[in-house]
Amino acid sequence: MPIPFPAPAEITRGKKFRTTWISYEALAAVHDYVEPDRAVTAGGTRWRPPRRLVAPNGD
Repeated sequence: MPIPFPAPAEITRGKKFRTTWISYEALAAVHDYVEPDRAVTAGGTRWRPPRRLVAPNGD
């Protein structure tokens, strides 16, 4: 089942916020990759990303 996946403007062509679709398996692989990387990169910091991603236009 496809899951909506937000793509921030900073990484998209045309610098425009977009939503794309990703399979559950691919999303799980991304999560497995990001979790250890985040721990190494952000270890010891208090900053946390916002709980909810919001498009610049409020969608």
